[in-house]
Amino acid sequence: MRKHKEKIDTEEEDEEITERVMREHPEYSNALEDIGRVYDPDTEVNPYMHLEIHKIIEKQLSANDLPEVNQTLDRLIKSGLSRHESIHKIGTALAAEIYDIMKTRKPFDEKRYVNRLKKLR
Repeated sequence: MRKHKEKIDTEEEDEEITERVMREHPEYSNALEDIGRVYDPDTEVNPYMHLEIHKIIEKQLSANDLPEVNQTLDRLIKSGLSRHESIHKIGTALAAEIYDIMKTRKPFDEKRYVNRLKKLR
């Protein structure tokens, strides 16, 4: 029974995060209807990737599995960035980590990710 409740809580939280991220990015509501479209990485933002990175960061913040993500958010907000701008900054570190994972075919490197977070300004 406990496992079932945890799954429901996780699903509800996932829905809440998705809804919050979509509210923060109304400019992508129509883009999501065009699922087969290919985006030019040199001139366009891929809305799917952008929203998924946002959601991953929100989940990291919520779970606090990696306290450095919350610490980075707090630090960036104290430096004058909005919460949304801070999420975008953290997203650059996450995107770089995803790129390295794909390029090297090695697993997530927490130390490398944390170092990237510490460098954000």
